[in-house]
Amino acid sequence: MQPLNPNKYVIGPFNFWIALTLVAVTGAIGYIGGFFLAALWNWLHREPRQLLASHAERLTPAPR
Repeated sequence: MQPLNPNKYVIGPFNFWIALTLVAVTGAIGYIGGFFLAALWNWLHREPRQLLASHAERLTPAPR
């Protein structure tokens, strides 16, 4: 049985460029993902296209 080692995980020194890269990459992934999800949302909730005039008269309800 191995003894418990309390120092198994060690946090390294702060590196500004790694932190900046992490923020930039996660921001870009979020921006691109949000852009495509918004485009999908807008496509799914778009207004129906206008019907051709020849078809519109057949589909309009008759006056009462």
